[in-house]
Amino acid sequence: MSGLKLEQFEPLISDQRLEQIVDTLHKEYPVTEDFTFFTYYQPGYTQILDDGARVNYQERAAFAILLDNPKHKEFRQLFFAYAPLDKWQERDAKKAKNIQDDPAYQVFKIGPIPAAIEWLDNMAALIN
Repeated sequence: MSGLKLEQFEPLISDQRLEQIVDTLHKEYPVTEDFTFFTYYQPGYTQILDDGARVNYQERAAFAILLDNPKHKEFRQLFFAYAPLDKWQERDAKKAKNIQDDPAYQVFKIGPIPAAIEWLDNMAALIN
């Protein structure tokens, strides 16, 4: 993943809104500045499996966290969750009265955050 460039992704939400979400998550979870949060649009695609079967994926909204490996900084780990694009709408988030009601916040909270924290805890146990 060393060639990953975040600017290659089309963001789903504004930087300001993402910053509000990240600030709230920092208050609720042991999230450090090492966590890089981003959202992106993933276009639909078809994957051909080893047995020749074709799997079609619809376009979707992706919510991701990128972390450096604490022992080997040249390696990075990606944690993500997806939401169907037709069900996830920017306009729904604008109706949210507080950030905890924001759909993007909720997707980060149930998907990538727990996985990233668990991975870091496991890495710390292996290092120590």
